[in-house]
Amino acid sequence: MSVKVERKENDMVEMEVTVGREEFEKAVETAFRRSAHKINVPGFRHGKAPRKIIEKMYGGSFFYEDAVDISFPAAYEDAVAEYNLDPIERPDINITAISGDGYTFTASVRVAPEVKLGEYKGVSVVKNKAVCTDEDINAELERLRTRNARVETSEEPLEDGDTAVIDFEGFVDDTPFDGGKAENHSLTIGSGQFIPGFEEQLIGKKAGDSCDVNVTFPEEYHAEQLAGKPAVFKVTVREAKRTLKPELDDEFAKDVSEFDTLDEFKEDIKKRVLERRETEVKDKFESDVLEKMLEGFEAVIPDIMVEEQLDSLMRDLEYRVSMQGLELEQYLQLTGQSMDELRGQQRGAAERHVKCDLAFRKIAELEGFTVTEQELADEYAKLAERYRMPEKDIRKAISERSLKRDLLGLKGSEFLIENASELAPPAPKPRAPRKTKKKEPVSQPETETKGEEQ
Repeated sequence: MSVKVERKENDMVEMEVTVGREEFEKAVETAFRRSAHKINVPGFRHGKAPRKIIEKMYGGSFFYEDAVDISFPAAYEDAVAEYNLDPIERPDINITAISGDGYTFTASVRVAPEVKLGEYKGVSVVKNKAVCTDEDINAELERLRTRNARVETSEEPLEDGDTAVIDFEGFVDDTPFDGGKAENHSLTIGSGQFIPGFEEQLIGKKAGDSCDVNVTFPEEYHAEQLAGKPAVFKVTVREAKRTLKPELDDEFAKDVSEFDTLDEFKEDIKKRVLERRETEVKDKFESDVLEKMLEGFEAVIPDIMVEEQLDSLMRDLEYRVSMQGLELEQYLQLTGQSMDELRGQQRGAAERHVKCDLAFRKIAELEGFTVTEQELADEYAKLAERYRMPEKDIRKAISERSLKRDLLGLKGSEFLIENASELAPPAPKPRAPRKTKKKEPVSQPETETKGEEQ
């Protein structure tokens, strides 16, 4: 096989590929074996006629078209690999010559753009330290207390955090208004569910109490006829409920964990919080390294690459919402978005992903990284196990060229992160000392001996 490549404008490449006689003959023989069983020749059992007889009867080029279809994909992939090209769309193919000696085709295809990088080796960014404070531990304990709390009916006056079951009706200028009336409504005091000032006026009330709650609707209230107007709500407290959280003691630790004491449980919480924070710090550091590297990135990104990445993001989103029992159309309705709006929101992320992918592969190229046959085989085996599919099906779905590209990108990204430098966070500025008023000297009280010689 011989290949000629010419680069055109706008990252277009023209290839002329010639498949020789030996390769083409193998493809013709394969085409014959695949279709011979369907061919009926007088004097021979159905599907048993020799190839030469069929070609003599139907013409020597009878199997050429099928042979081209069989051999073309591999010839194209070999040509792309030989010149280390990275096509980003399907090629436009044209067969220009064909005979028993082989065939020639041209392929016009757009490839990934040329990339220029600035600093990528030894990128320096700040890396914070993972910490877990007493406040973090207390917040986790409080969350667990809330989760394990029990709710009881209370005869005591309502307090902040209690739940009141109320009937209410609202009036503006002594006239009831639409949407201002409800019965048996559960309202948690302090939740901010109602108009500012409403909930606070229920504090101190008991089950069975009735009262007037005076409020003023916010100026930006969604119902224009009520915005900015004073209102009176006539409220009856039907029931009061109090959330009782368990005490923070060893018994609580035993109930919610595998530990016997609260101190042991706190240490475990600290460990888990630190692990989570360390992951967050690591992710932030790597993200900052990428951003720093991209400052020197130069390339003209074709729209097709961004659109393909957007398609991938949408497929990922569709899968994630399906895990929640929703279809993508339902998700769009619930969030009040159109597909175009959603894609528009994700465009920036798609562009960044494409830039990073191109940058990683450029790093791999500059560092001379390669992918071995063993690495390819190992990755195909991992993918087959991950997706629970036969490896042969994975190989059909993912070409070697595509997998090599991904592995090279992975090597480039690992090199970038491994060679990045960690800068310590800047020290906090010392707090300025509080200014104190200069004390005036205390004058001595005048005495009766003033003016006398001492």
